[in-house]
Amino acid sequence: MFDTSKPVNITFWHRMGAVNQGLLEGYIAEFKKEYPNITVTQSQAGNNYDTLQTAVMTVLPVNGQPNLVEAYGDHVAGYNGSGSIVPLDKFISNRNFGYSQAEIDDFIPGFWNEGKAFDNIGTMYTMPFSKSTEALYYNKTFFDTHGLEMPATPTWDDLANLARAIKRIPGHENSYPLGYDSEANMYITGSEQKKIPYTSFKENGSYSVDFNNQAAMDMVKYWRGLTQEGLLTTSQLNGDVYTSDLLKNETLFMAVGSTGGARYNFSATFETAVAPAPQFDLNNKKIIQQGPNITMFKKGGKQEMIASWLFMKFLTEPKQTTDWGTKSGYAPVRLSAYDTETYVNWKNAIQPRTEQKVFLDSIEMARAQAENFFVSPAFPRSSKCRAEVGGLVVEILRAAEITDAKIKELFQAAYDRVMY
Repeated sequence: MFDTSKPVNITFWHRMGAVNQGLLEGYIAEFKKEYPNITVTQSQAGNNYDTLQTAVMTVLPVNGQPNLVEAYGDHVAGYNGSGSIVPLDKFISNRNFGYSQAEIDDFIPGFWNEGKAFDNIGTMYTMPFSKSTEALYYNKTFFDTHGLEMPATPTWDDLANLARAIKRIPGHENSYPLGYDSEANMYITGSEQKKIPYTSFKENGSYSVDFNNQAAMDMVKYWRGLTQEGLLTTSQLNGDVYTSDLLKNETLFMAVGSTGGARYNFSATFETAVAPAPQFDLNNKKIIQQGPNITMFKKGGKQEMIASWLFMKFLTEPKQTTDWGTKSGYAPVRLSAYDTETYVNWKNAIQPRTEQKVFLDSIEMARAQAENFFVSPAFPRSSKCRAEVGGLVVEILRAAEITDAKIKELFQAAYDRVMY
């Protein structure tokens, strides 16, 4: 049981900017009304996910970790290499302060199940928080002007043909019409869509690194063909310039990026429309699930851990996740959130061709694609895998000339860096 008569202090580390910190402070104040004995201290421990991870890893050896941290699954797997993460299953099933089955079923399934991606038995290590996916943002004004039509669910071949049509328009012969922000996401999502091995858990619970295979090489060669044809570019191929910036200055006309950054694809000079990220196979539609979750560290005694759990649970209640989503652009994590008066009123008040409209369209697209969400296994080397496959895409697409033998050599070297 939780003793509400004794004061408890907990800390929450994150990488939020000033606006989102203001929202968080509001939730902390509301939580304090419900649990007066719990004091939550929030702190921006890094200005991005990598610096936040570094901050946590620095203090773990001296037991200086926070009670709660905002984190991606790959980072949680790294933290848990020393057994420092608290499994949440006993909190979830607790009859006094856990969840009923109906409450569990109210979470968007993919968001909930991401917390179980750390082993082959489904141990829950994270709660969903700021969830996003990828979307295709495109210049609808340009499309309408030139008689171009975006399919409801575009394939890679659809986008390649649209890009070719754009390059035939006078003045756009030298443009790269299609951009993809994250090379790693492009690789991992493509692998899932084409059922190409990437990473996996074995029956004995160990992990397997599987990306060094011919089918994966052929997939990257397909993208290289699009790049060589002048149809496709990526963020790193443009000197780490976000493709949303290229979309806004009309250097390109289709950009795949995170729905968490929907606002950056808005332009006051043209209408931005939203479509699902491209698929390879419409019979095996997959879309990557993104955005940080909240995880709990082993810190303090039972009272601190229960207090930490209660705050995690509070943040994911329909009221809070609705408010967070409509103000931050992240997708609410509860199904009932989309039926709340707050969400419905917000949706009905949005005007066309506004930044809020791009927010809404991104959230609604993500909601419609929820059954296609996937997440890769998270284990101590999964972050390294992600970095390596992203690097492979960049190196192979960037090369002026490259042979099949060289591609095999690059894949093997990337695999060796992960494993050895």
